[in-house]
Amino acid sequence: MTGEETLLANINVGILGHVDSGKTSLAKALSSTASTAAFDKSPESQRRGITLDLGFSACCISSAVVAPPLHAAGIEQIQCTFVDCPGHASLIRTILAGAQIIDIMILVIDACKGVQTQTAECIVIGEVLCKPLVVVINKIDAVQGSTPEEKRVTLDKLRKRLQKTFERTRWPSVQMVEVAAAPRRDEATPGEVSHPINMEEVISAVLGLVDLTALKDQLTTPLRSEDFVMMFDHCFVLKGQGTVFTGTVICGQVSVGDNILIPDSHVVKKVKGLQAFRKPLQHARRGDRVGLCVVQFDAEGVERGILCSAQHQRGNAISNVPLLFESTSVIVAEVNRVRFHQLLCDAHTKFHITIGHSTVMGTMKYFSRPTTTAPEEKEASFDIMQESMYVEELTEDAFLTFDSTEGQPQSGQPVAVKRGPLTYYAIILLERPIMAAVGTPLIATRLDMERDNMCRIAISGFVRALLSSGTSADASIISWRELPIVRFKSRALVVERVVNEKTCIASGVVGFEAPERSGGSINQKSKEKDTLHAEVKKFIGMRVHFRPTGEEGNDATILTGVKEGIIDSAFGKTGKVKLVFKDPIFAENEPSTTGRTKRGGVTFLTDGVVELTLKKYPLAVHCQLQQ
Repeated sequence: MTGEETLLANINVGILGHVDSGKTSLAKALSSTASTAAFDKSPESQRRGITLDLGFSACCISSAVVAPPLHAAGIEQIQCTFVDCPGHASLIRTILAGAQIIDIMILVIDACKGVQTQTAECIVIGEVLCKPLVVVINKIDAVQGSTPEEKRVTLDKLRKRLQKTFERTRWPSVQMVEVAAAPRRDEATPGEVSHPINMEEVISAVLGLVDLTALKDQLTTPLRSEDFVMMFDHCFVLKGQGTVFTGTVICGQVSVGDNILIPDSHVVKKVKGLQAFRKPLQHARRGDRVGLCVVQFDAEGVERGILCSAQHQRGNAISNVPLLFESTSVIVAEVNRVRFHQLLCDAHTKFHITIGHSTVMGTMKYFSRPTTTAPEEKEASFDIMQESMYVEELTEDAFLTFDSTEGQPQSGQPVAVKRGPLTYYAIILLERPIMAAVGTPLIATRLDMERDNMCRIAISGFVRALLSSGTSADASIISWRELPIVRFKSRALVVERVVNEKTCIASGVVGFEAPERSGGSINQKSKEKDTLHAEVKKFIGMRVHFRPTGEEGNDATILTGVKEGIIDSAFGKTGKVKLVFKDPIFAENEPSTTGRTKRGGVTFLTDGVVELTLKKYPLAVHCQLQQ
C-alpha cells in the first residue's frame, strides 16, 4: 500500500430521515463522486420520485481546513462515504441494512414538518446501533415567513422542540445544522444558479464526531491477522469484466489476487480487481467502500450478502471472537426491548429479524442472567452452558434505557446503556438459515404492522453464540434444547394432620387426587389409586420448605424463618405424603394466639405455608423432576 493510500481515511456516513425530507439532495450536495446507483438513478426511483435502495457517493476532504484534530494526528486526507437510505416506511429493511455499515449518522428533518413517523424510527435505529448523530434541518429556504426575522423565529421554535425531543433519547445534547440542500430558484438572485447552503458546516459537524482513536487504529493496526469480511449490498455482471460486488469492508483487508469465499454459494473465487468510486486499487481495508470483481460467477438471484477470506474457518460456538460468519438458523443474542414499541414481545410473537443485509422471519425464546459488573467477566467468552432463568416475555424491565447522569456528554455522542440487575437473552429460531457472526448487531421488527404513529422496531441486540438447528451432523455443536434454561414452579401443600412438632401428613404434591367416593367399579378405583400412588412416589426424597408469611410479631423467637424438610414417604394411596422437617415448625397442645389450629390441637409456631419447589426445563423435549 502506498503512503498516500495509508493517509486516506474512510468514514461511512449514513443519511436517514422521513421520506421526502431531502436526503438524496443533501447527499448530492455533499458529494463530489457518485457510484453507479447513487442519487436515485434507477428508472423505478425516478418514476416514483423516492429513494428505493441504498445509494452511495463520496467526497475527499483535506483535514487541515475542516478537521484540525485529525490533521494534527497525521490524517491528512479523509474520504466521507455517504450512504443515502430510503425514507419510506415499507423500505425499513433497506434502512436497517444501511444503518449497520455506517460510522456516523445524519438525521435529516424537514424544517417545515419537524419530526415525522420515519424520523422517529430512524432515531430508534440510531439508538440501538449506538451511532454518533448530527441533526440536519433541511429546506430552511421554504420556512414560512415574509421576512428573514420571521423565518428565524420559526426556526428557533423548531430547534427548541427538537432539543426537548432529543433530551429524552440517547443524545441528550446534539448539534443541529440548518441547510438548504436544493434551494428554490426564486430565493436566488435572478440570473444566478442556486447553490446549496451550509454544506461546509455539515462536513465540519460530522468530522467533529469521528472517533480519532478508532480511526488511527483502523489505519495503523496490522490486518493480516484478521479474517477479511465484506458486506455487499449490490451484485451485478459487468460485460467483459466479470461479476462485481459492491459493499463495505467490515474486517481485515483484501488485495487483488486474493482468494475469497462466497459463503452463500460455497464458491471460492480470485479477486480480479478492486475499485473505490471508479479509482483502481490494489488493496482495500476495514472501513473502505469498494467494488470487488471476480470472474466466472453466476450472479443470478444474488443481491446482498457477505464475502470472506477463503481460509475462513468455523470458530467455537461459544467463542467471543467476533466476525466468524456461519450459516445458521438458531442464534443466541443479548437483547433489549425498545421502549417505544407497544405490542407484546413473547415466545409466540413472530418478528422480522435483520442481521446484516438479511431479514428473516423468526420467533424468540427468552432467558435472563444476573448482570455482570466486573470488566474481566464482561470481556470473557459467553458461557452458553451457564444456568439461566426462563422468561415468558420481555417486559419493561428489559427496556433499552440510557445513563445520562454520568457527566456532560459530548454533543452528538451517544450515552452509555443503563444496565439493570438482569441481562436478557433470546434464542432466535429463524425460518431459514442466514449468515451470522458472533458480535454482529441485530434488530427485530414488526413489519407486518402498518399502523400510523407506531414504532415497529421491537427488539435490539447483538449475537452472542451460534447454535445447531437440530439437523447438523456435527455432534460438538450444541442444540438449543440442551441449554440449561430453567423455570422454578412452587406449589403450596395442605397440612392435613400433624404427627409431631417436625412431622405432618400433607396433600397437594400431585395435581390430582383419587376420589374417595366414585360411581365406577372397584377395579377402576383401584387403578386410579395405583396411578396416583405411582405419581406420588416420584416426589419421595424431594425437599420442601416452610415459609413464614412475614407477619410481624413482638416475640422474635416466633419468626424462625424458612425451615427445610423432605418428603419422607407416601401416606396411603390417596395422594398424601409424610413430611419430616429438620426443625420444629409445630407446637403441640399449646393454645395459639397467632397461629392456625390444626387437628389434635396442634398449631404452627409461625403462620406460613409449606411449599414444594420444582426445577423445570421448559425448552427440553423430555425432562425429569428436579430441584
